[in-house]
Amino acid sequence: MPCFADEAYIKMMLHAVKNPSQPVFGVLLTEAQGESKKSDRKILDALPLFHNYILSPIAEIAFLQIDQYCRENALSVGGFYTAHHLLNVREVHDAFSGIVKRVEQRCDSPLSVLINNSRIGHGGAEPQSALASDAEVSKAALTRTRNLLEQGTFALLSDFEDHLECPSCDWLNTALLSSPSSRPKSQ
Repeated sequence: MPCFADEAYIKMMLHAVKNPSQPVFGVLLTEAQGESKKSDRKILDALPLFHNYILSPIAEIAFLQIDQYCRENALSVGGFYTAHHLLNVREVHDAFSGIVKRVEQRCDSPLSVLINNSRIGHGGAEPQSALASDAEVSKAALTRTRNLLEQGTFALLSDFEDHLECPSCDWLNTALLSSPSSRPKSQ
């Protein structure tokens, strides 16, 4: 079963919550060493890309940037994540079918992660994963996600589409989870 680094899981959830009325799409990054079995992969990062219907040239620009980032950081595209804007739909939105093909060009057996919007941030005393597929997510990531949602940190997340509208937006979200407001509260 794939395993998610805490930051990767958190960024996916913040992306989905920031854009609840639009389908979202992002890529999942793994280590660049050879092909591991799909079930054994560790997802190290998630890059939020889109929250609207995207034209092919914009997707091409995004993947040029992703390829460069992966080369510089010894990472590779290992799959994608998506959340449909309709709560009861658990499939990739038609608008992203061409982008899925771009992911498949970069990874022989990409992970396909669907987010169950109706479960994000819920779970009472015990938070639960909002993934519609089996994956290992730490309890710390689930708790931290809930805390960040309560703090409204999702409003600070930028995706590639935001970056195109405002180039100062950091679509890699390098400082998002290291800022004081996003750190876990001390007990």
